[in-house]
Amino acid sequence: MATAFKWLTAIFITIVIFVVLFTWYCIWYDELLDSRPPPPRPMFADHYRTDFEMGFGGAWHVPNPKSDRSGNFAWFDSELNLIVIIVTLESDWTAISITEVCTPDCAELGINSKHEVTIARTENKLIVATLRGMSVHEFPIGPGTAKQLKDKISDWLRR
Repeated sequence: MATAFKWLTAIFITIVIFVVLFTWYCIWYDELLDSRPPPPRPMFADHYRTDFEMGFGGAWHVPNPKSDRSGNFAWFDSELNLIVIIVTLESDWTAISITEVCTPDCAELGINSKHEVTIARTENKLIVATLRGMSVHEFPIGPGTAKQLKDKISDWLRR
């Protein structure tokens, strides 16, 4: 009986030491991540997250595009003052799948794998990609327009 108690005590102490060391390691590693500069910001990313939800490490968060019931999707990049709109005219919301591959140099955006457009890094533009013929049109916009429009659309969608 005394031997079993010694074994249980040894196992308990080992578990406590492991938990303390693991907690210390997680706190140290999280502080290390917070002290490192984040990698280059991909297009359309709005903030960098370093938390345990992301696992060990961090990641840029690219929010979902804003959309309406007519099948139009819009991505906003406030830092670059860039707006990209893809017009699909598909109102069947059960069949919508969004693809986003965003890097610091370009973004590949698409709806249902057939309405895809690659956008090179640019500033102060409104880019409209249409479904029919997949033509891409670029228009200049004034400073701060992307952030203002994103805020207005977000407020409108919350209603």
